[in-house]
Amino acid sequence: MKNNARRVRLIDGAVDVPPEQRAARELVTLIRKLRWIGMETEAGQLQTILRRFPPDRRASLLAGPHSTD
Repeated sequence: MKNNARRVRLIDGAVDVPPEQRAARELVTLIRKLRWIGMETEAGQLQTILRRFPPDRRASLLAGPHSTD
């Protein structure tokens, strides 16, 4: 039962995110995945698209190091 309540809160929180910001976050995720698999050219093309988003709706590609252990 607790998992369902948590899931509902996450879904409700996502509703408050403007569509442009959600799209920017999805682009950032895709760019990171493309770089992870070595597709730098495609990632660069998507990063160019991301730069067209208004600064207040743009997501960041910067991420700190995290352990995979």
